Amino acid sequence: MVIIPNCSRIGSDLALIWRYFVLEHAEFCKNLRSLLPAKNVRFLNVPLAGLKEHLPPGSVDYFIASGVLPHVSHDLDAAVSEIARYIRDGGTLHIVSSYFGFDKGMGQVWKDAVDARPGLSEICAVMCALLQMICCASGSGPRSFFIRNFQYSFQKRPRHIYRQFLEYFYVTPYELLWDYNDYLRAINNAGLGLTALFPHSIALQARKGVPGQELLCPLPAGARLAILGDDWSGAWVARRLGLDRTHVVATMDQAANYDAVVIAYDYTCGIPYFRVARALMDKGFILGRNLYLFQMLIDRCRR
Repeated sequence: MVIIPNCSRIGSDLALIWRYFVLEHAEFCKNLRSLLPAKNVRFLNVPLAGLKEHLPPGSVDYFIASGVLPHVSHDLDAAVSEIARYIRDGGTLHIVSSYFGFDKGMGQVWKDAVDARPGLSEICAVMCALLQMICCASGSGPRSFFIRNFQYSFQKRPRHIYRQFLEYFYVTPYELLWDYNDYLRAINNAGLGLTALFPHSIALQARKGVPGQELLCPLPAGARLAILGDDWSGAWVARRLGLDRTHVVATMDQAANYDAVVIAYDYTCGIPYFRVARALMDKGFILGRNLYLFQMLIDRCRR
């Protein structure tokens, strides 16, 4: 986590001096000092609960939690509320987290089993790596089965795929099933309100003192809706939104002719979602109003 406290004035000089705190509970924090030898950065090798020993409440202008909230606590609401204590009125929380949009049911069962019996970590990591290499080298049916039930590694070499799964099974907590509405509820409960969405998995800004938002990304009523994803993933989302295949399109140019677009192709293949979303935003679409990653609508897709 990167924390930017309130600015400080030096004598009568009007120049503002920024201070940064980098909060990292892992031992790697000790290596960060040599990688980032800036004078205005302080490294804190403490858990989130230990921040109170270094910063007073309401003293932070900008709090960045990039890829860490799933590893801070099993309770997202508690973690965000703890962070919100340190943010001043008008201050910002910037969250970036991984979220894949499928329940990963069988993978979660394995993860729960490993959390109860850590000695199973290596066995489950080997099995997941082998399953990925077999299923994702086959047709859309096996690939669909694997991605909907297990975490997917973007590593290329078998050894690296195994190591990524091993990390997944070793690290606790590792909460990658929190969706957009989980994060929205957490920031609302902590007294913050959503101010911006970004097309990078779950990426959002929230500000203290801004009213909360009850419903994230409702589909516009009566809009001509396109599902951008002419593969198993697009078909899966279309079915769960109650749409037939006539709404499924294959290209951005086709999607741009519709009133609203849901990006729903297989995220393990082709162009990353954020590039497609950014290109459509350049054409005038607005993320969260008439442009969605299918993960934003997952509660509707679960019907």
